[in-house]
Amino acid sequence: MKKKISILTSGHPYYDERIFYKFARSLHKNGHEVTIICSTVESELDIVKDNIHVYGFNGGNLKKSEKVNKFTKYLINTNPDVIICCEPLPILAAKKIRKEIKKVRIIYDVTEWYPHQNMLRNYGKIKWIINYVYLFLFNVYAASYCSHLIIGEKSKTIPYKIFLPFLKKTIIGYYPSHEFFEYSPPLYDNNTFTICYVGIINRERGIFSFLDVLKRLKSINPKLNFRAKVIGAFENEIIKHEVSEFIKANKELNVEFTGWVSYDKLSDYLRDVDLCLELREKNFVFEHSFPIKIFEFMACGKTVIYADIKSLLKFNEIDEFGFLVNPTDIDLICKKIFLYLENPSLLQKHSQAARMLFEKKYNWEKIENLLLEIVEGNS
Repeated sequence: MKKKISILTSGHPYYDERIFYKFARSLHKNGHEVTIICSTVESELDIVKDNIHVYGFNGGNLKKSEKVNKFTKYLINTNPDVIICCEPLPILAAKKIRKEIKKVRIIYDVTEWYPHQNMLRNYGKIKWIINYVYLFLFNVYAASYCSHLIIGEKSKTIPYKIFLPFLKKTIIGYYPSHEFFEYSPPLYDNNTFTICYVGIINRERGIFSFLDVLKRLKSINPKLNFRAKVIGAFENEIIKHEVSEFIKANKELNVEFTGWVSYDKLSDYLRDVDLCLELREKNFVFEHSFPIKIFEFMACGKTVIYADIKSLLKFNEIDEFGFLVNPTDIDLICKKIFLYLENPSLLQKHSQAARMLFEKKYNWEKIENLLLEIVEGNS
């Protein structure tokens, strides 16, 4: 039976890969009427994209209560049967609506550790603890009003199992769709080798380790013909300036910055890439969060070298298409890269294995029905 579904987010753009390209598109494709409401745009938004209605407002300077009221007004107009909330704050708006629309079901899609480290970055130790406890309990309180939790990965189920043991929970992973990701084998033929960084450009995600690796490769073999591709947006102007200064001081490096790329275009930008290098820092969030981009690299058939964070140490299949390394061991990372340079057949083998894993296990089409069963009330 066709349902009216509203997806609410106070922390992601409406075009977020999971919100728009997976949840919203899948639900619409299967006959449901889908609306996205977000508070992360610069000005009022009212558009239709791919038959999905998107409303947006700028919640940046609003108090939490004002933001909740804004979400509530949009929900009154959309009159949904199901509300999917991507953060705890919108759940409060969904809770208010349920007083008016008794039939409405509230679902919480959990993809982040809450509170996220960025929310507490500017606090001293005592205030950090107080705010952490407050926000943690607020998240549990909000989640308690939901009928179902969708959780992106197993590790993030732990607090909800402890504090909300009887609430229904389903893991729906971050796998990419066949629709947007095509296989592109490595182009390296003992000539140009292309190394890629993808994601937010900041220190925590390893941009400077990435650049240090490029510099070391060039110093080991000045004749080495390689290029680097950085796909993503700078976190802020400070990081942009620091990276720019590094490049100026190392003019021998061939680095292309593409800027931010939409989810549906990423596969095209990875087409000429031979290796994806991800050297994120080992902090709590990264150690206990599975790096989503690895599935997109697999879908395109890209070999990878990743930081040996805890979440990946449990992912044995990575050995079939790449290597795990200490992100601070630049010499070891270079050795792994030279292993590919000296063995193009290994590069091809890992590329094919990555795509095969995507085809067999790690694609959105394999898990799409889990979402449909929850929304349609069959789970």
